[in-house]
Amino acid sequence: MLNQAAQAASTPIVPVAASGVGEKIIAAGLTLVVAGGVTVGAATIARDRADRNEPAAVVAAPVSVPTSDPTPSEPARSDEAVEKEAKGERHEDPKGGRADEEVVLAPVVEDPSATPSVDPSASPSSEPTTEPSPTEEPSPTIPPAPAWSFTFTSSNESIESCDCDPTPQLLSSSFEGDVGDDITFAQTVEGAMLDVVGDPTWPFHLELSGEAGSGGGHLVYAFTLTSLGGRYSYEGDASLSEAGSSSEEGSVFYRYYGAYRLGDDQQPVAGIPIRGTVRARIAVWPDGTIYLGSFALSEAD
Repeated sequence: MLNQAAQAASTPIVPVAASGVGEKIIAAGLTLVVAGGVTVGAATIARDRADRNEPAAVVAAPVSVPTSDPTPSEPARSDEAVEKEAKGERHEDPKGGRADEEVVLAPVVEDPSATPSVDPSASPSSEPTTEPSPTEEPSPTIPPAPAWSFTFTSSNESIESCDCDPTPQLLSSSFEGDVGDDITFAQTVEGAMLDVVGDPTWPFHLELSGEAGSGGGHLVYAFTLTSLGGRYSYEGDASLSEAGSSSEEGSVFYRYYGAYRLGDDQQPVAGIPIRGTVRARIAVWPDGTIYLGSFALSEAD
């Protein structure tokens, strides 16, 4: 049949008369289509064999024309394949493969190095950063001042003695100012004066007040000595001669140099001081406590 169709395709389409038969053959719809192969539309010849004088009709068979889509259509599956698929079975493709074999895609693994790193310092902070305020260092703890002590001495040797407590008593004390800077102070002390050999000789009462600073210093004082001959009063003043740091935990000392004299209209007994020089000294603890003092009389010749 194909050879005949090919022959017909190469032969021009002309009307053919059959002598003696009176029939006409009309070839219609003879089509040659080439699309990846050859498809020939075969002519179906319908001949009316009746004795009427009508020409036989040639009816063209339907021609299958491929579409322009080159994608091959999915082949029809057999009933057996459908039945096996419904049962969960696999069936073999006649061409050697599996018709219902699933294609499994490999999981996509992201490369961590491809992920851009985020600099935490680049992100704005939710709260404004504030620098901590500098904290003041606590001031060092000042230990308590040493026990107060005081001495009152004379360069004279007395022929008298007293049965009295040789340890002086601090009756009052005051201090104002900064240690090592301008200060004012005052003290009142009682006890027993020691003569040149260190014996308690005459009970005393001493009042002194002074000041010191960068411009110098001054000390005034008044005291009394009680003897068998009576009570004797003295007064005097002194100037700041030296100030500096003591060896005791940053304390400061002040030294004064001055003079003393017996008050007028007094008749001294033997050994009683009359006039001379005074060397006075105080020491002040860093907290302002006057913890040390001395008062020494040197009789003039």
